[in-house]
Amino acid sequence: IYFTITVYLIITIYLTITVYLTITNYLTITVYLTITVHLIIAIYLTIYFTITVYLIITIYLTITVYLTITIYLTTIVYLTTTVYFIIISTTVYIFSITTTVYFFIITTTVYFIIITTTVYFFS
Repeated sequence: IYFTITVYLIITIYLTITVYLTITNYLTITVYLTITVHLIIAIYLTIYFTITVYLIITIYLTITVYLTITIYLTTIVYLTTTVYFIIISTTVYIFSITTTVYFFIITTTVYFIIITTTVYFFS
């Protein structure tokens, strides 16, 4: 009986310790894996969000710079074109006025010569 009780107690204690260690190891491994998975996910998300934010900022800045340069160049081209148009228009008007004045002077001179010649001829 003593031997039986002793063997029984030893087997019970052994099984209890084995089960306890198994459960403890299982829980330890589970906790370790959980923490590891969470850390991996956290690191992945951090890297992902960092890259995403970087790309968004880069794209935003690129678009902003592009639009700024485009607007600046468009404004310069528009202003330059306007100035050239004003200069060309003014030149054309001045040429037109000058031509008209010269034509008037020439016509007046020709009429004056005709009138003078006619008056001298008939006198």
